[in-house]
Amino acid sequence: MSGAPGWYPDPSGRFEHRYHNGQAWTADVAVGGRRFVDPGAASRPCGPAGPSGPGGVAVAALVLGIVAASLGWVPFLAVLTLVAAVVAIVLGAVGRGRARRSGAGGAFASWGLALGVIGIPVSILGLVLTGVLVRAVERYDEPNAHDVGVTSCTEDGGLVRAMGWITNRGDDQASFTIRVELAHRADARRRATDRVEVDDVAPGATVEWRALARPDGVGEGAPACAVTAVHGPLPFGFDPDQ
Repeated sequence: MSGAPGWYPDPSGRFEHRYHNGQAWTADVAVGGRRFVDPGAASRPCGPAGPSGPGGVAVAALVLGIVAASLGWVPFLAVLTLVAAVVAIVLGAVGRGRARRSGAGGAFASWGLALGVIGIPVSILGLVLTGVLVRAVERYDEPNAHDVGVTSCTEDGGLVRAMGWITNRGDDQASFTIRVELAHRADARRRATDRVEVDDVAPGATVEWRALARPDGVGEGAPACAVTAVHGPLPFGFDPDQ
C-alpha cells in the first residue's frame, strides 16, 4: 500500500521533517526549512505517510499514570505507586517533547503527565492509610499491660458460660479483645472459643466480661473455662485470628 509523496514529521524524531516518496521514508530531511541528507538513515517501506504511533515513552507514561492515580490510595502499594507517579511525570514530559517534533503521541504523554501529578497526592494518602493500618495492627498485637482472670465457669443445657475480669495496668485508656476457651470438662478434646471485646477501660480500672459457647460433645463433670489470649482492639473490626 502506498502513500502520497511529501514532507512529513520525521517518525524517528531526529529531525523536524523527512521526505516520503510514496513507498518508503528517504534520507532527505529538513530542520527549520533547511533541507539536507541524513547519511545514516536507511529507507524503509511503510503504508500511507502520516503521523506515527504514540511511541513507547508516551504509552508508558499513560500506563504508569493510570496505575498511580487509581491504586495509590491502597495501603502498602503507595510506595510503588508514588514511584510510578514520578516516573509517569518524567516520561510524560519527555513524550510531549518528542510529540512536538514528530506530531505523534502528544495526547498519551499529556494524559500520562497529568495522571502522574494526580497520582502523587493519591499515593501520599495511601502512605497515610498504610501508617494508620500498621498502627492499628500494632495496637492489636501489643495491648496495654493488664491482669485478667476467670471468676466462674458454669454449664446450662449444653451452653458453657464464663465470667471474669480484666484490669488495665497501662497509663492510658485501652480496649481489649479476650479469647476464652470453653469445654464441657477439663479433659475434653472438643472445645469452643468465644471472643469478648472490652472497650474503653480507664487506667487502673477493672471491668467484668462474660463469654458463652456451645462446645461439641456431651458434658460430664465440671466444665472448663480459660483465657487463652488477650489482644488490643480489633483493627477496623477485622479479626486477624479468624
